Amino acid sequence: MTFASAIRRGITGSLDWKGRSSRAEYLPFICAAALLLAAIVAVLWQARDTVPFGWAVLLVLALFYLPVTAAGARRLNDVGERPGLMLVPLMPVAGLGIVLLVLCLLKTPATVMAMLLTLWFMPGLSVTVALLVLGTALIATLIAFSHVTGLLLLPSQPPLDNQKGLA
Repeated sequence: MTFASAIRRGITGSLDWKGRSSRAEYLPFICAAALLLAAIVAVLWQARDTVPFGWAVLLVLALFYLPVTAAGARRLNDVGERPGLMLVPLMPVAGLGIVLLVLCLLKTPATVMAMLLTLWFMPGLSVTVALLVLGTALIATLIAFSHVTGLLLLPSQPPLDNQKGLA
């Protein structure tokens, strides 16, 4: 498979989560996507005075997320793993989001006053707790990401002949 045909297959299968992708198909597509993403971020960085850089990068990442995740899901299908593993690196971030959502929903006067008093009288403790929570989420994300990346680089497995799992 040529580099161009691998990229073409990755683009055309952007929403195909059930197929299979070999390493020769997956790796060129991911490399091209990473290079294109880096080029777009560099252009946005140069235009940061006229474009809100953070929001623009988040939008570009969201646009890249579906095709890259679909390619990873097809690759996981090919190595005999569940394609849902592509979502595992998002779990720590989702957990952090749920905690923040619960804190926002608990806007009783006592909770708000306790948070404000903690921030006012113990700013060092507040910063330490925030850094510990964010650091733990970052480490958990990196661990999950490295596990899934390792699975994506495994050799292909033969397709199953029947539903019982016998090859």
